Amino acid sequence: MLRSLVRWAPSVALLLMLAPAARAGVRTVTVLEFAGPNGAAVSNAIDEGLGELYETIDGGVYRIAADRMGKAGASAVEVAAVCGRQRIDAVVAGAVRGGARGALRLVVRDGHDGSVPARLEYPLPHGRLGEKLKARILSDLVRVFEQVRGVTGAQRPRGTAGPSQAEAEEEDEDSPERPQGARPTGEDEQEEEEAPKARVVRRATPRRGVGVEAGVGFGLLTRTLDLHNNAAVGYQGSAVATVRFDGAIFPFGWTEGARSEHPALSTFGIGLAWVEALPFQSLSADNSRSAAGHARRWEASLLSRIPTGGERAPVIELATGGGQIVYGSDDPVAVGVPDVIYGTLHFSASVAVPLGTPKVELGIAASILGVVSAGQNAGQLAAPSEYGGGSGWGGDGSLMLTVRPWRGLWLRAGARATGLSLSFGGSGGKVSTGALDSLFDGALEIGYAG
Repeated sequence: MLRSLVRWAPSVALLLMLAPAARAGVRTVTVLEFAGPNGAAVSNAIDEGLGELYETIDGGVYRIAADRMGKAGASAVEVAAVCGRQRIDAVVAGAVRGGARGALRLVVRDGHDGSVPARLEYPLPHGRLGEKLKARILSDLVRVFEQVRGVTGAQRPRGTAGPSQAEAEEEDEDSPERPQGARPTGEDEQEEEEAPKARVVRRATPRRGVGVEAGVGFGLLTRTLDLHNNAAVGYQGSAVATVRFDGAIFPFGWTEGARSEHPALSTFGIGLAWVEALPFQSLSADNSRSAAGHARRWEASLLSRIPTGGERAPVIELATGGGQIVYGSDDPVAVGVPDVIYGTLHFSASVAVPLGTPKVELGIAASILGVVSAGQNAGQLAAPSEYGGGSGWGGDGSLMLTVRPWRGLWLRAGARATGLSLSFGGSGGKVSTGALDSLFDGALEIGYAG
């Protein structure tokens, strides 16, 4: 842990120092995927660093817009046309040269007029970008951006001026800022106005895009069962320790290219949440008898995680699927309360709201639950010897606070309250019109998303 802190300290300090200067310059930045060996990884690292200081727009958005507008060339007129339509202040393009004497060449384009305020070059042996070099590059880019006029209202500092039209048109066709395979088109300004506007897709939270997410933690679980019959014995459980696991896979979110080509499909994924109670003792209502208890809850879902804007905008998640809630003991007769195995279907919606920074999020979630079974074997709640078959429904609500201290790492504290309302058909050996089963669980987790 100490080595990690030492490693990341320069980057954190640099971001704190550069933030005021960054806010004084451009607001929106696009980093196009770099050409050459390991170019995608290097461009992603630069994009991630700039995302701490500016609002970043996916490089795939620029390419899609350029293709649709017929402005896929690297001339100043074409770059300015795309940036003006997509509200991009500055574009960073680059190329990586591999080998022991490798290098990274960057070109910055001003979204206002397509001019080139700076060309930068750095040694990059074997295409590896260390934290110190990354910090240096970010510092240089911030200084360059101070000279950029942009399109969102930032003004060029006094004493600087953009190049003439003749100078702008002299951009080399093979320069790294040209999207791969593009050629000058020569369309006039009228065609620019008639070109369809590409839909801007902001990078979802988390910032680097999500292909897989996994977390593990420890928590507590408690349960209360109230039967709608004064003579019936309910259950009041004490808090028990739990282990929690959460995971999700987004098949079209693995890479930057996949997210750019399939922005809608990249929001869909498969999720699994599992809570398992550690060994505990379940007590009878008068605390005179006990038995080894067990409890478990899991849910599998098809989900869609929908960003509503840039990194500082809320993210909405919709999920539907099924699961199971299990709570019982090795001797339900001794405890005096039947076991339950609820089979459930659910639909849930949640929203994660950044609290002034994408590194801290407050999440709120709500679910509707349908109970499709309650356990009909001997000793279980819906067995003929107990309360018989019936139906049920319910819901739960969750509150989560997530902190993202480093790259894909996250820490989360969450709590969830669940209520299930059950109705019995009167076919069982015991009499009760229904029951209310309530569960409350909370956990502290650590995880990774990337």
